[in-house]
Order: sequence, then C-alpha cells, then structure tokens
Amino acid sequence: MRLNINLPDNFFAKKTAGLTDLPCVCKVMINGNFYLTFSELIFEASGFINEFDNHDINARFPVFGGGSVAQHCNAMIQLQDRGKDQYDVLSLKFFDSSEGWVVLIERGVFVPIDENKYEGY
Repeated sequence: MRLNINLPDNFFAKKTAGLTDLPCVCKVMINGNFYLTFSELIFEASGFINEFDNHDINARFPVFGGGSVAQHCNAMIQLQDRGKDQYDVLSLKFFDSSEGWVVLIERGVFVPIDENKYEGY
C-alpha cells in the first residue's frame, strides 16, 4: 500500500512523517478511491493511497451501508519515505466507535482476518 502526497517542504514535516501513529482521517470509497488527510495540527496535506484492494480493508473494518463511502474515520498511520512524494504504509489503524482502534496493517502487510470480529456486518 502506498500513499501519494505532497508534504510541506520543511524540516518539521519531514521529521514528523517518519513518526509512528500519525493521526489522520481516511475515506475509502466504494469505487476504490482511498483518500487520506492530515490535520493542520501536524501539517496540512491530503493525498491518496493506491496499490490496495478494497476487499482487504472491508474484511477487517465495517463498511457503511449505502452511499459512495465504504469507510470514513479517524486513523493512525506510519509511513516510510520512498521519494518523489510517495510513502509506503508501514502501519494503519482505523477508529471504530464500538471497537476502538482496529489494526489493518502492521510491518507493511495486512493483519490476518478475524472471521468472527464483525459478525453481522
């Protein structure tokens, strides 16, 4: 999974981008688009994630019913700079109001699916 984003060109943004559990907001669309926004409290920037399959996220986190948005939630992410405004996603957690933090990616790969976690979704 890779994030394409143009971060501010300053020391603070470059240093912060390498931290663990950066707060952000993620919006995964039914059509396969995946947008990520950082808060202005860190650095104001938005980008999109590619090299993923919606099924990998939907199998680990509840999908909204109806509409064009599958998931829209607070998240925490860890990135690794690949250069040219591209970052590998090393870890990703979504926040669910009934479950708390749900880990989707650890060490750059999706975590195993818990078949019973979202029974009924």
